[in-house]
Amino acid sequence: MSKVLRPIDVSALLVFWLIAGGAPDAQTPKLSELAARAHAAMAEERFDAAARLYATLAEARPREAWLHMNLGTAYAMAGRPQQARAPLERAIELDPSLLGAQLFLGMVYLDLGQPKRAVDPLRTVLAVEASNVMARQALGEALVELRRYEEAATELAQVTRALPESAHAWAALGRSYDGAAQQAAQQASAALRTGGAQGAATTRTDTDRERSHQRAVAFSHLADEAFRRLEELPASVELHVVKAELYRARGGPRDAVRELRAAAKLAPNDPAIARDLAAALYLARNYDEARPIVERLLKADPNDPNRPDLQILYGRILLDTQQVDEALTYLEAAIRAAPANAEGQAALGRALMLKGDARAAVPHLKAALVADEDGSLHYQLAQAYRQTGQPALARSTLETYKKLQAQARRGIR
Repeated sequence: MSKVLRPIDVSALLVFWLIAGGAPDAQTPKLSELAARAHAAMAEERFDAAARLYATLAEARPREAWLHMNLGTAYAMAGRPQQARAPLERAIELDPSLLGAQLFLGMVYLDLGQPKRAVDPLRTVLAVEASNVMARQALGEALVELRRYEEAATELAQVTRALPESAHAWAALGRSYDGAAQQAAQQASAALRTGGAQGAATTRTDTDRERSHQRAVAFSHLADEAFRRLEELPASVELHVVKAELYRARGGPRDAVRELRAAAKLAPNDPAIARDLAAALYLARNYDEARPIVERLLKADPNDPNRPDLQILYGRILLDTQQVDEALTYLEAAIRAAPANAEGQAALGRALMLKGDARAAVPHLKAALVADEDGSLHYQLAQAYRQTGQPALARSTLETYKKLQAQARRGIR
């Protein structure tokens, strides 16, 4: 299951899917029989099988919005957000009133790293069903990713009241308050600099600084309370996974590894936890332990929808251990399967640069720029331009690198 869908109860999603119009009549005996089989597969959580059946149905009746919705839902529940997006978008194009399609599309956008696009469909659901906790939690998480922390906190506080035992909800609320505190502290610092630049602090500057400082303190206390509530929850796989995510976001990969080891003990056969553990071990530079986990996962299921991500992780492990030729094999396979994966494009570009093939690296580094938050990819691309005799492009790209570096130092995305 996908990153966004995993924290949410599968049974709750299935109930919502049924209520939202999961299985209307397909109108002909043959299609009705296929629809019944697909419906049964969904109810039994055989999502890949359901997707195959709904794909056949959607092809036979391309104007039926509910079939596209169900196809996208099955893909999303199977952990295939990339495949889920198009049928869900088509369902909404045919019938914008399908709340199931709106909910799952919002979650899929969030899972694909597109939180800005997730907001509208999730708000559409909440405009009709204000009590929909799944939509509100996903909206809150999207707003956190967009650094709209105060808005996120408003949504997530409602989620924690509805789901007081949800580790994901408390963690997301804590992150939103923590982010709001940091933003308020930055505003206080900016007000102080403004007063200093004027030679003397004005009354208005003093007031702005004090108000921002008080808000920072208040949000910080609220964050502490949310994280305290998180720590008080009983031990569970979800709790360990959530704490690992928090440690990873704060730059503590070794602490994330500790939590994921604990999660793996409670759920030793969960491939998602194994993937997360391998990724945390990679970030902690524990390549010797990360590598066999990824190798085992790659061998376990050739049809795993997360295979490109695993190939990219394995390629990065190989790159960091100076095995460039072998890394290229895995990275090229990953990009053939998932060309939109910016992380994979960046790793492949880096591998080609290490091989001395700057010309081949350029398109991959360009494709990865969408994910460049600190300028490092622009720097690599500038070097590739320089090595391929394109000095003007090298200079302009280097200027962008410098701007991104300055923004990163100021905490601006």
